[in-house]
Amino acid sequence: MVKSVLSDDGLSDANLVHAGDPRRLGELFGADAVMYISIERWDARYAVLSTARHGFELTYTIKSAHTGQELWKQPSARCVSASANGGGIAGCLQMLLSPR
Repeated sequence: MVKSVLSDDGLSDANLVHAGDPRRLGELFGADAVMYISIERWDARYAVLSTARHGFELTYTIKSAHTGQELWKQPSARCVSASANGGGIAGCLQMLLSPR
């Protein structure tokens, strides 16, 4: 449903959403704030007879849907082993998003 609403408003691409006015998203969804997550870096490294290592750098930003002002910003970086958490990419993402 969210994707349809965004597409209908000409925001079919994540870059368009990030470049757009958060006040418009507030109007569309009745939200007080909008959280943006930017992937700054995403690496996967593999070694013979070793596990896969994934490096992530994300930036979380919350902006007011009333004023467009940035309310909070937090960078996050992690390096995880895909086999150590038992879930491949899904496990890496779960580990990335879980509190430290």
